Amino acid sequence: MKKKLLNFIYALVLGTFLVISPSEVKAAVDTHNGIKCEDEVQIGEGIVSKTCKINFDVVDKSFKTNKITLDFTLNNMTIESLKVNDGWKVTSQKTNSYIFESTQNEFAVGNHEIGTIVFYKIRAFEECEVKYSFSFENINRSCTYQNGTYYNKEGNVTTKIEFQKECETHKCEVLEEGETKYYFDDEGKVTDEENYNSKCNEQEKYYCQEKDGTYYDIDGEETDEDTFNKTCKPHYCEVYDENTYFGVDGKETDKLTYEKDCETHKCEELTDGTKYGKYGAIVDELHYQKECGNNVCVKLDDGTYFGKKGAIVDETIYKKECETHKCEVVDGTYYDESGNVTTKEKYDEFCGPTENKQTGITLPYIAAGIVIAGALGTYLFMRRKDKVFKI
Repeated sequence: MKKKLLNFIYALVLGTFLVISPSEVKAAVDTHNGIKCEDEVQIGEGIVSKTCKINFDVVDKSFKTNKITLDFTLNNMTIESLKVNDGWKVTSQKTNSYIFESTQNEFAVGNHEIGTIVFYKIRAFEECEVKYSFSFENINRSCTYQNGTYYNKEGNVTTKIEFQKECETHKCEVLEEGETKYYFDDEGKVTDEENYNSKCNEQEKYYCQEKDGTYYDIDGEETDEDTFNKTCKPHYCEVYDENTYFGVDGKETDKLTYEKDCETHKCEELTDGTKYGKYGAIVDELHYQKECGNNVCVKLDDGTYFGKKGAIVDETIYKKECETHKCEVVDGTYYDESGNVTTKEKYDEFCGPTENKQTGITLPYIAAGIVIAGALGTYLFMRRKDKVFKI
């Protein structure tokens, strides 16, 4: 049977996930068609690729999740690239395991696409196999600010003003959004203008306010200007000074946590050894080399080959471009005594007659072998007439 140029076999390891909600109503997410692929494409000599969509189906009831792990087991395959859709982010990429996070916390019944992945074959004309499995979970993003997005108490995406109203403490303050004003009383509760005036204008205490050169903290106690600025003004993913950092929850944190949670890193390694790939995801050493290294004539541990131009190629092209061949014929290409590509005529001139491609033995040696074998057979036949040895 002729081998197909690219024969993908998808084996579902973890099929349907069943989740019991607090109300004991069953909701299911189906990943039987989690990887949907287009036809294979030969994009160059020794380079065969297949582009696939990553997705999942929600059935029965809406499904709560915001973090998905996708694991691959690959045979004669390597992953060339991965691109996620809007609303998704790759947060970790290790070996053949990927972690995706969504700005959504809940998905309605229907199909939901995460992104696009491109596979390359290691040996272009051999069969290959891709196995995959999904796992789902929820992470708590209540009252945080991440990657330019505000999340409310329920962990859902919200506006800045709603975030301030739900997640920040405001006592005797007025927040404004356009022409709309939001009043907070002396207990930090949203109120109307009249109640605000009665409780705050004639107040005995001042909360997170500066009055006649005196600063007051969130409890209405006198404080210094620095503490006032740190505790009374919102700081999310902010460097306050050279020694003070605020994280995604607006609380003080250390420099490394700030760098990990609040900054974007591409092809960068942090002080604790955490590596980031070209898409900003945390990666292992293999993916760091694959995405960020100088990959000219390199073979990686997952079987990925890079040719002389730094592009992914299959094993045959790698050997042709990157291994030294002296007086050899490789896939119809002739190499001279210095390892340079040459013509058949020059090859025969400097290296001798072309090698037999099946045996690798030059024709003169084949002829000599036949003569020797014939002589030996004659000798044996003459010495032992009762036995004839076949050579």
